[in-house]
Formats: sequence, structure tokens, C-alpha cells
Amino acid sequence: MKDNITLKTAGGSKAEDLFISLFADVFGAEKAGYLYSQYPFYDIYQNARYADFLIENGRRKIAIEIDDEATHNPDIISSEKFADDLLKQNSMIHMGWDVYRWPVKQMTGNTEGFKDELRVFLGSDPKFREIADYLPPQKSRSFDGSKLELREYQKVALESLEKLRAEKGSIGLLYFATGTGKTVTAVLDAKKIGGRVLFVAHRQELLQQAADTFYKIWPEASVGFFSDGVKETECQVLCASIQSIALNLDLFKEEDFDYIIIDEAHHAASDSYQRVIYWLF
Repeated sequence: MKDNITLKTAGGSKAEDLFISLFADVFGAEKAGYLYSQYPFYDIYQNARYADFLIENGRRKIAIEIDDEATHNPDIISSEKFADDLLKQNSMIHMGWDVYRWPVKQMTGNTEGFKDELRVFLGSDPKFREIADYLPPQKSRSFDGSKLELREYQKVALESLEKLRAEKGSIGLLYFATGTGKTVTAVLDAKKIGGRVLFVAHRQELLQQAADTFYKIWPEASVGFFSDGVKETECQVLCASIQSIALNLDLFKEEDFDYIIIDEAHHAASDSYQRVIYWLF
């Protein structure tokens, strides 16, 4: 594969791994980082479903399904399973997604034809982007970091993190409601520790909000970004998109960071987060 980068799904599906490889051949390994494998959604009956892949191209959400004989051929599977697959596809279309399906045989037997179809359906110059989270965006507000008054639960959280370190622990989870100060708490704790900090999130908006918080609470620390088109590695605080850092782990060493913040931790089961987490820990 190009650039000596191997991308795989967390589920270990050979067909889906092959799709990622061919996708990267067409659009580049960096763009493959925008593929979300096993993307969760609900059908029209509110049953939990997973799209093989979801990618956002401009304002279009595109679901990609990889079909094999054993799971999608109506001559092999039961009529109930076939009808269920159609319900899944119709539900994705109902949500406004474009849906493309390819058989495994085409990817393995007609690779160049498959790549040509990717270019036609997704465009020769696609505008892939990070998929916005299904949670409402957090609202930012201005504050003076030198006069910051913490809420009681933030004080308790900071005390708990200090106790965790005293007991030789290394991983903590801040569980606050949306917009109630998780980032502020994490930045304060990181400042207390000092050293180099890595802040990881899945949306540029969250990276900018975090950078603003670091500027105000820890103004003496230099802050940089590592995301699509920007690679600022010579800084004390690095705000990185999960897609970009997952594809460029070879640029970093495990000991490069003294404190790591992973925002929106409920995304941690996704492939890109898993690559970074296993590398870090």
C-alpha cells in the first residue's frame, strides 16, 4: 500500500481491509482516515444497525456496503435476512444518505474497474471531511483563566485525578454533562503536571475550542494543530484530529507526550481511536 501505511478495520474483516487499501490507492492514505467503519445508526424501527463504512463528502453522507455471497445473495441466505438487508439499505436512504454497494468479487477480480467506479461515484477531487458528532456541539464562552472559579464537581474531579496518580494509575475518565467544563478541568490538570500535552478530538471545532482553553488557562504553553493540511509538531500542546494522528503515528514516539487528553471518549471503539490508544498505552 502507498506510503508504507497499513490501515485495517477493528473488526478484522479482510474484505473491509481490502476496501480501505483500494480506497487509499485512489484517494490517498490521509483521505482514508475519513472513513468510519461499522458506523452506528438506527433504522426506521429504531433497531441498532451498522454501516460497513460512512464517509462525508462535502455535505453528502455516503454509506458503503461490501457484499459477499454468504451474506447478501438471495439464493443463499433466507428470505427474512434478504428482506432485513433491504430494510437496512432503505433506512439509510430514508436518512438522506447516498448508498453504494460493491461485491467482494469485484474488488478482488476487477480491481482497476472498482477503482474507476470509486472515482466516478465519489468524484476525482472529493471534499472529504470529519463527520459531525451526533451529540449537540458544545458552546464555548470567554473567561479569564487567572480568575477562574471552579465548580465543586470540577474540584472533586481534580482531587480524584491527583489521587489516581498517587496510586500509580494512569487513565482516568471525566464524565460531565455536555458543556459543563470537562475541557477546562482537563487543561487545569495538564497544566499542573506540565510537560508536553496531546489533545485528541474528531472535529476541528473541538480542537479549536480546546486550543482557546489552553491559551487562556495556560498562556505560557505553545499550542499547535495536527489536522488536515496542518502539521505543527514543534509545540508544547498539540491539538490533533484523530484521523490525522492515526495515519501519522510514525512521526511520534510513545514518550513524546507527558499528558494525553482524548475528547468525546465514547468514540474510543472506532478504528482510528483504537490505533491511537493501542499505540499510546
